[in-house]
Amino acid sequence: NSNYGCSDEPNEPRRMQVQKAARFSNAYMLVYVLEKEAEALLAPLGDDDIPQYLQERFRREERMEGEKQSLMGVKLVFESTLDGHRDVDFVRWDRCTKIEMKKTDTVTDLKRVIFELSGLPADAQRLWQFAKRRNGTNRLDRVLDQSVDNEPLEKVNGEPTIPEALKVFVQDNSRGGYFDTENECYVSIKYMDDEAKELRYLGATVFPKDALIGDIVETMEKRLGLDEETERLEVYEELT
Repeated sequence: NSNYGCSDEPNEPRRMQVQKAARFSNAYMLVYVLEKEAEALLAPLGDDDIPQYLQERFRREERMEGEKQSLMGVKLVFESTLDGHRDVDFVRWDRCTKIEMKKTDTVTDLKRVIFELSGLPADAQRLWQFAKRRNGTNRLDRVLDQSVDNEPLEKVNGEPTIPEALKVFVQDNSRGGYFDTENECYVSIKYMDDEAKELRYLGATVFPKDALIGDIVETMEKRLGLDEETERLEVYEELT
């Protein structure tokens, strides 16, 4: 029958039946045991019945499973990752750097790992935590400043409805500068190249929250080297 790779149709030629892929979800095995051997064969297993190498493997797997429960995923996005971004949303997550950290590790521990990966000193790192919006896109939500340096990463990540990795954008802040979370916002700028038919990342900058769209347009035109008198840009917010 279909459990063993054949069709349930009785009239189908056997040559056609054997070409179908086998299914294993409903397979079973029937074992016959002699009555006089039943007590010995069906007795509970003892340590001596299991080979030593299997016992060691089981213990190792149990230990690894226990360690796994204490770990959490972290996805790091570096500015170099964005430089080659040619798609919608802030970043493609399949191109980010994925690591595992202990849930009890702190933001300070994370900065140490980032230094090992990128060479960017901890005091030059500005870390942003991502938040997932209702439309499925990801945007920078808050700066992980010094006030959370000693907080466990599990606490920083909160309690998402579906367990997921902590997503962090690593900004090079080696030039210094204080970011006023109350009055400033981080703006990522992309340019739709009509000739190449692709989105091009132009970098990002910080604007006052009360800045006008015209201020952003002026910055973009300068980065593109456009003539302010004859070449004007249309600006859109990227939602998807």
